[in-house]
Amino acid sequence: MRMFVLKQGQDLQSVLTRAGGAAAGAASLDQLKRLNPHVDFAKLQPGTVLLLPGAGSTQADANDAVAGAVFDSLADDVKNGLKAATERVRAGAVRAGEQRKELSAAFSSSAFRKAAEGDAELRGQADGAQARFKTEQGRAKETDGQLKALEKVLDTDLAVLERLLRGS
Repeated sequence: MRMFVLKQGQDLQSVLTRAGGAAAGAASLDQLKRLNPHVDFAKLQPGTVLLLPGAGSTQADANDAVAGAVFDSLADDVKNGLKAATERVRAGAVRAGEQRKELSAAFSSSAFRKAAEGDAELRGQADGAQARFKTEQGRAKETDGQLKALEKVLDTDLAVLERLLRGS
């Protein structure tokens, strides 16, 4: 499948010729309409982006550069968005880890231990907090692994989409 940007002076017949040749006729028009439900074929305008079927004669021209630039921009935006989200999640995990260390140090201090000796409720709260810290650390590791896996899936899916759009 290829992307095609309609230029000034081009009409439906030139699109059909590009999509599958003059011999394909009505079959090509039906296929073109199925691939482009967003297009009003009665009112084609320059700048309209059409998806062309992979079969048929599609020769590389300036439209391929437009499709490539659009795809490259999309891919960059998606990758940069995931990268920014990943950085925010990892920064949050680092901050949470620093807070856990500070609280653990406070729980280990002699002043806290002395206060907790005579207060079973305080000891229970400290133990509960320590257990939650361990759970949060496990979740942070799991989330980091999921983000790494998502990056790989994104790269694979973008490569597939690029092959579809560029017809290679």
